[in-house]
Amino acid sequence: MSPATQTRASSAVIAELNDLLQLDHDALQSYALAIKEVEHPAYRETLRRFRADHERHVEELTALIERHGGLAIELPHPTGVAKLAKQAAGGFGGDRRVLLAFRANERQARDKYARAARKAEEWPEEVAEVVRRAAEDEARHFEWADVTLEGLGEPRDGARARVRRAYDVVHARTADAVEAVGKQGMRGFEAARRGVGRTREVPRVAKARPVVTALAVVGTGLLAAALVGQLRQSRRRRG
Repeated sequence: MSPATQTRASSAVIAELNDLLQLDHDALQSYALAIKEVEHPAYRETLRRFRADHERHVEELTALIERHGGLAIELPHPTGVAKLAKQAAGGFGGDRRVLLAFRANERQARDKYARAARKAEEWPEEVAEVVRRAAEDEARHFEWADVTLEGLGEPRDGARARVRRAYDVVHARTADAVEAVGKQGMRGFEAARRGVGRTREVPRVAKARPVVTALAVVGTGLLAAALVGQLRQSRRRRG
């Protein structure tokens, strides 16, 4: 494998890690809202413990990205606003409605981390270990929400459960699709920053999924501005 190919592979891993880092920043916003809205003290305490897991994820992912020569993106996804708005709408109706909206965001986090954990089998072991541990956290968070909602009268099986699940899956896949465009942009940014050149995958995604790409344009512009700002700060610290 040539040095250029090695750098491109590393850029792809950094993009995956930054996507997860942004997912955890999304989650911190989600938890802040859920903790504020939920009424039951025991639920609030559990959510605070889970939020600490996400804070640990942010610390560990940031350290990994920087140790592997990448630039950590310390901000939520552009889709974070829509996720938060959906969850806020669920705040009117007691703990059951709060946790239903919360679970929808947790489903996306659980599934994205599970996919990353499978990919991580081909990544450096220290990276794979962090991602696998975080994936286990996400599975535990989602299971708690599921079991708690069942105790509040929300069935885990049956027609109503299937409708809820289908709605959550559509919500998650829409967010995943928009975030995938941003991830390819991050991969290109990392490759360009390292002098390798720009990835060709973004134009291919844009051609195949124009609506998704259009939704991502504004957020990607904000992301690009943040990346440039962080890059300048990083260079000043090294200087």
